[in-house]
This record gives sequence, structure tokens and C-alpha cells, in this order.
Amino acid sequence: MNEVTTAPAPLERGFEGENCFLFGPSGAGKTTVARAAVRELRRELLDLPHAYVNCWQSYTKNAVLDCLATDLVGAAVSRNVANRELMTTVQQQLDEPGVVILDEVDQLREPGVLYDLHQISGLSWIAIANREIDLFAGLEERIRSRMSVGFRVTFDTYGDETITEILDRRARAGLGSGVVTRDVLERIARLSDGDARTAITALRVAARKASESGLSSIPARLVEEAALSAGEEVRQKTISKLNQHQRVIYEVLEQEGPLIQKEL
Repeated sequence: MNEVTTAPAPLERGFEGENCFLFGPSGAGKTTVARAAVRELRRELLDLPHAYVNCWQSYTKNAVLDCLATDLVGAAVSRNVANRELMTTVQQQLDEPGVVILDEVDQLREPGVLYDLHQISGLSWIAIANREIDLFAGLEERIRSRMSVGFRVTFDTYGDETITEILDRRARAGLGSGVVTRDVLERIARLSDGDARTAITALRVAARKASESGLSSIPARLVEEAALSAGEEVRQKTISKLNQHQRVIYEVLEQEGPLIQKEL
């Protein structure tokens, strides 16, 4: 958190912040930390221009620029506006330094849009991706060298002990005391394979199953089933977010099984 808040800190003094890249596995807290960093800034700067772009859903250059025009500078944008017009709108109306969170930035179909964002005076970003190589692999060298400058924060997979602590706080806040034992939480943590999102989902599923069975606490016998259900729930949510091209590949593999690249 300290590393991530350092990058946009100059914004508090009216200067452009540094770009910041957050890399690490799913469920490691990257998005949570990025949002918290922007919240910290907004406590000092209530009118800080800011935006959040989910690049999994807004994966084209036009969609990203549209989000910035709408959310960063509050422009009224009509449908099917050209990229050049959107860029001009943001450049003209961003009259003070601002920040944008680019979540799942490695999902951009046109990663070169980062170069365009770099041209917007006063704008800095917090870019979130699983792996650095996936983000920069498709860029030309001259663009890559320009874009890769910035803070880098690498998130490791959570350990079982840390996930158990996260679950313990969630359980006490959401379920009350005595509903789930430490042993059960540790068991859920072990089965989550370092993914806090899956672990929290498993805790919720286990609580729901216990409630449906008329139980006042979560027994250990429900943990394995809850973990399997949580994994499937997270998987289905991920599948539901696939863009058109990713969904075609997924459906082919689901029907045909493993394929080498040429067969795919």
C-alpha cells in the first residue's frame, strides 16, 4: 500500500503523478489496493479527477477513451465518437492532474492506447495485470520503452496464514462469534491455493449451506464441498466476463479438448 500510494503522491501538490504497475496472481489484492490508494488521495483532494476502467470489458481503444471522457472529465459523449475526438476532449478538459486505474490492462486488444494516454498532459495511471510479459509483449520497442517507465509493485500469492486472518475478520464481521472455528478457516485457506477471492467465496458458500441445513455453525464436513462450489462459482464468473474472441476460443476448447496452436 505504501509503495502504491507513493506513485500518485505528487498529485497532492498539484503535479502529475508517476505511473504505477501492479503485477501478481488473481485474488492477491491488486484491485483492492489500487482503489484504496485513490481513496487516500481523494481524502486530500476531494475534486481529484479520477476514473476506473475495467479493460476486460472495455478492451478497445475507443472504449477506454470513452470511459476517460465520461468519468475522468465528465464530458457528455455521444455514441460512436471517433478516437481522435475523444482524445481531444480529454486533453482539453483535463485542466488539472488526474489518475486512472486500468484494471486487467493486459486484456486490451490495442495495448498501444497506453501510448495515447501517455500523451495526455497531467494524467497518470495505476495499471493492473497478472504478468508484465503479457502486457508489453505485443508492443513495438519504442512504445514499450516509453510505457514501461514507472513504479512496479509485485504481489505474491497469499500464504495460508494470511488468508486465515482475512477469513477470520470476515467471519467475525459478517457471521458473528462462534459460527466458525479457526480449524475450519485454516482448512478453507489451504484449499483456496493462495486466492483470497476463492477463499472468501468458499466461506460464504459454507455459511449458506450450514444455514440451509438448519445449523448454527459451520461444520468441517462442509468445507470440501464449499471449496469446490466456490471454485466453480469463481470460474463461471470469469467465463461470463470473456470478450467475444476469448469466448470463441473457450467454447472450441470445451468441445474439442486440448489442441495445439495450429489445430486451434
